[in-house]
Amino acid sequence: MAINRGRVPPGNPGIVKKAALKLFQNVFPRQFSDLYLSRFHKISHGSVPASKKVAIYLIFPKTGVLPTHLHSLRYMIENGYAPLVVANLPLLPEDLLVLQPYAWQVLERPNFGYDFGGYRAAILQIEKMLPTLDRLVLLNDSAWFPLAGKMNWLVEAEALGKDFVGAMESGFIKSRGIVEDYETRKWEADRSRKKFHYGSYALSIGPNLLRATDFLKWWEKLRISQGRHRTIRRGEHGLSQWVIQHGFSHGTTTEMSDLGSVIAAIDVSTLQRAVESLAFLTVPNLAETLYRHTSPAGLANLSRQQLERFLLFAIGQGGAAMTAPRFLIEQKNHTFLKKKIFRPNVRETAALIALINDLGDPMGPDMLAERGLTSAVSQTADKAV
Repeated sequence: MAINRGRVPPGNPGIVKKAALKLFQNVFPRQFSDLYLSRFHKISHGSVPASKKVAIYLIFPKTGVLPTHLHSLRYMIENGYAPLVVANLPLLPEDLLVLQPYAWQVLERPNFGYDFGGYRAAILQIEKMLPTLDRLVLLNDSAWFPLAGKMNWLVEAEALGKDFVGAMESGFIKSRGIVEDYETRKWEADRSRKKFHYGSYALSIGPNLLRATDFLKWWEKLRISQGRHRTIRRGEHGLSQWVIQHGFSHGTTTEMSDLGSVIAAIDVSTLQRAVESLAFLTVPNLAETLYRHTSPAGLANLSRQQLERFLLFAIGQGGAAMTAPRFLIEQKNHTFLKKKIFRPNVRETAALIALINDLGDPMGPDMLAERGLTSAVSQTADKAV
């Protein structure tokens, strides 16, 4: 079965209509989605009963529904959530049959608008239910979760008692600086920055927000886009800043304001392992530049202060979730592991594979088996986080 990725209008339009639709898509993307693409949405019912808690789970099953998808769905169900699975690809019949025992509803839609396009479609699908829900979570398959033995994120997010909770906060470094200055740069958290936001791969939303009519209006008016940076700015940054500016309570289950003191408290061997496992995909050439400006003999000859500054600067440049997975998992009890950092030809891959092996997670073999597929598995969701 040929799979339409949504980069061209679905429905096999003729040449003239296709050109008109492409123009419509580029000039009026929200209206294009609502008036045209919505015709190709398909809703199927699953076996999981409705609940006062709903988990919207966005997947991009280019290589089919995977064991780790089902692992995440079981986790949602065990914690009382009814999964609304959003597939940004048409599902094969056999994949739908696999999903239905683990879903309340399955929404198939064209791949348009990255993760926020999928979230928006699902929220509009259940908009009449929003005021009646106790909790709504937004999750996507850009990360493996939950990791065995780590925090129960769904429970801990609820326990914070806040209106809006993320698994990770980002954009909070006040001054990032240049690589050459990493040893002397002062690390400082500043949540007043315009780019401060919560990662869209895991968001938990409480009843105060769900009952606010302006919250639904924000989603209705969201100008979704096929542009990655526009999606990040309007969606990920935009939603967090809207919540903050409208006075809703917010927080994260992985607090990073104590980052400096946590790093200072760990022993040197643990610090070296954290640095060895760093990934720098979001910042071109950062790894090479950092290694070039440290001791040529390698990490073993770096002082403790250099290692600490190395780790702090890298996190400030690339974000903790994408840069320091071992540190987050081992020191902050983080239960998500981003897939994109395992893409082929990344110099840190060996250390990251060792991280999966060290976790001793029952899902480890499946995670390793999927490693070569991650650019396809999370193609849509991962580009916007």
